[in-house]
Amino acid sequence: PICGACTNQLSKNSIEPVDDMISAIERRQKSLERYVALPLDSKDLKSSSLKKKAPKKQIICHSWPTAVLQSLGNSQSVRRDKFWSFVEQGAYHYVRGCLAEGIDVNLVNEYGHTALYVAACKDYS
Repeated sequence: PICGACTNQLSKNSIEPVDDMISAIERRQKSLERYVALPLDSKDLKSSSLKKKAPKKQIICHSWPTAVLQSLGNSQSVRRDKFWSFVEQGAYHYVRGCLAEGIDVNLVNEYGHTALYVAACKDYS
């Protein structure tokens, strides 16, 4: 058990173990498609079906991917902000969750740096 804040219901896009048979390009494309399918911001989120929050009851998660899934955000702007926060903190499991559930890996921050550049500069391996 990893945490107590998880639900039994996972989305269709739930985090799956990395399949070695899928190329990196295909994984990037799937991630980008999931990211683009998200509402742009909180205004769009209010009118979408993703706005429903998970029940508050405590359920034990049995893996990191299911525990991480609940904290990634349901809109592009939230996920983008959380992704940068996770990268800057070196929160490996959360960064991997964003990559699996959908994020544009070529995003740049306000200084023009990519997530890979920031992680390398902070010596996260």
